[in-house]
Amino acid sequence: MAAGDRNNKGKPKDIVRHFSNQDGAEPVCHQKNYGFSTKDISEVTCEKCRKAIIQHNIWYEGK
Repeated sequence: MAAGDRNNKGKPKDIVRHFSNQDGAEPVCHQKNYGFSTKDISEVTCEKCRKAIIQHNIWYEGK
């Protein structure tokens, strides 16, 4: 199963990883459940986070 795969109802089959610059901080997509956030851009599976990073030109490690 690839990251980001979804079931018939559109919900993710696996854990969606969000992006935040700080550990334990709110992710850039402003989701309420932000227990699964990461600083590594390669691990991010949330499409809203990826779009926000590109649109707002957010700095991340390795940029």
